[in-house]
Amino acid sequence: MVPLQSTEDGQVYVFSTMSVTGLRAASNLLTQSARMAAKDGDHYPVIKLRCGGYEHKRFGWVKVPGFERVGKAPKSDITAAVTSIAGDMDDEIPF
Repeated sequence: MVPLQSTEDGQVYVFSTMSVTGLRAASNLLTQSARMAAKDGDHYPVIKLRCGGYEHKRFGWVKVPGFERVGKAPKSDITAAVTSIAGDMDDEIPF
């Protein structure tokens, strides 16, 4: 189970799964979050839940959960999320 909090209204949700693909997605999310915490301990990642999938030769299209990191939010105020990619970049694009 992975607790998630809405940046819009502060509502707390829990992503819960027992499927192999769901556990893999949750594990990847936690790994990415741990890396971000080690690099930038003053922010939480802002995550967007999405649906992905793959074509299984026996079962057809299999839906899998996906977590997309879309920004970061300061730990002092998670409702003021930075969701632009510019929030993660320290340099300018030359074009």
